[in-house]
Amino acid sequence: MRILSKEINSKTIKKLEDLRNTLLLNYSEVEDGSGLKKGTYSKIARELVSSGLETIGAIILFFGFEYHEFFDFSKPLPSEAALKKRMERFHKAHGSTAYEVIYKQPELSEVIEHRLLHTSLFDNWVNVETISAYLKTSYGYEYGNVSAGLLGAVKSQLLISRKKRSTPDSKSRYNEYKRYGEG
Repeated sequence: MRILSKEINSKTIKKLEDLRNTLLLNYSEVEDGSGLKKGTYSKIARELVSSGLETIGAIILFFGFEYHEFFDFSKPLPSEAALKKRMERFHKAHGSTAYEVIYKQPELSEVIEHRLLHTSLFDNWVNVETISAYLKTSYGYEYGNVSAGLLGAVKSQLLISRKKRSTPDSKSRYNEYKRYGEG
């Protein structure tokens, strides 16, 4: 197995993570599309294991890059639309359908971390209904249990939550959410 230098390895991991986050893919989707064993890419991304060119190469190809294009770190990353187009063209040219994962609705945790936190949505306290409506109107996404996804974001310290009463004298309460660190 050929191991990449530490500097190249760090740049490679960062670029692969940026590509994954651009497309809102989770680790297992990238592993499946790359033909890697479950848990391999997540361990590489967290630098828990050394990554060989064969393994990294499978991920690079999954994202639709030839090696010489990928390892040119001076070029900016493509936009989401350009990356999707690149992947689809690459996979179709090689008789693969692995690119189809990019057209599936992403996991809510990925949307929260890589899209919603970069908007003004969580600048103020918002409830589940507001978040659900925003997801539907802005992205066309509908999730069965938005509350569970928000709870995960709270546990990951991306958001904070508070209980709020429906009315001052009401016993019923609901959760509101705000970006972590903005009290």
